[in-house]
Amino acid sequence: MSKRDRIITLVGAIVIAFGIYGIKYYLDHRTVINGIHVPIMPNRKENNSTLHGVDTDHNGVRDDIDRMIAEAYGNDPVRYRLVFSYFKALTLAVENPTKENVRNVGYRVACILGPTYKDVTIIEHQYLETPEVGKAYSHAMAGAIADLTCIPE
Repeated sequence: MSKRDRIITLVGAIVIAFGIYGIKYYLDHRTVINGIHVPIMPNRKENNSTLHGVDTDHNGVRDDIDRMIAEAYGNDPVRYRLVFSYFKALTLAVENPTKENVRNVGYRVACILGPTYKDVTIIEHQYLETPEVGKAYSHAMAGAIADLTCIPE
């Protein structure tokens, strides 16, 4: 199947699933940063009103964090994927702090240790901005023993 045929099939599937208005909404609420398609910046009050924040594309990472990762690492596909994977694992561990989810955070952070991690702490600060998220993070990571073996997603 050619690239053109795959695109036509994808657009057809989206039309069937969401209708024309769904496609318009999707296109109106996305932007591109460093070649990465990301959602528009969410309203700060709405984004901080829940533990989960706003994740309009349902990729497991808050929209504001999506944008920050694209801004910082969009030009470096390997680092972008590793940092995105870390925040996806972190989000899952904060929302559902099972041993496996917390262990996955350790695996992902091991992949970004070094110069990249210094930059990632700026994004972490944004993620942990609300007291509810900070408290959930502390609860999830309490007593965790990190296995710092790099296992990318």
